[in-house]
Amino acid sequence: MNSNFWTFIKFSSLVGLLALASIFGCASTGGKNDNLIKEDSSSPKVSSAEGDFSLISTDGKRVRLSDFSGKVLMVSFWATWCEPCQMELPQLQKLWKKYRDRGFELLTICADGADTQSDVKRLIRRYRYDFPVLLDQSGEVTDRFNPSMELPFSMLMDGKGKIVSRHQGYRSGDEKQIEQEIQELVNK
Repeated sequence: MNSNFWTFIKFSSLVGLLALASIFGCASTGGKNDNLIKEDSSSPKVSSAEGDFSLISTDGKRVRLSDFSGKVLMVSFWATWCEPCQMELPQLQKLWKKYRDRGFELLTICADGADTQSDVKRLIRRYRYDFPVLLDQSGEVTDRFNPSMELPFSMLMDGKGKIVSRHQGYRSGDEKQIEQEIQELVNK
């Protein structure tokens, strides 16, 4: 066989492996609700000085975690290349619009590198997301809160900054559990 044929076979195999990794590698694949991690009473307060951070938003503003003190807050980490992230974002947008007048805030952090900033902005415009999107181009904040880089990953915090739950991965229907948790917190 000629070398072009084997080059094609190797290239096709590599593309297939990369596609599988991007689909399955960034999401939890277990059973129902296995991506929900309830926190116990010793969970740290993320909005305290050691947990605070600041990042630049897609509209150029510096945003600090501590700016959301007193609010029920979900911090969600995602990336443009993560398929489950793209399925979760519209659901988070709906929840944010539904509960923001009741003290709920959504803060999303894009874990893409600096070279994809234009892709992030294009995606936000395309789907008309109007929740805050912060850029973690160095990866420092993502590494601190989600060192395994399993995406999407989110933390739900009460009004005192205490982490109530963490969510890893996304499957259709997960938003029902998230909504129930948000309702419980905004009704306190």
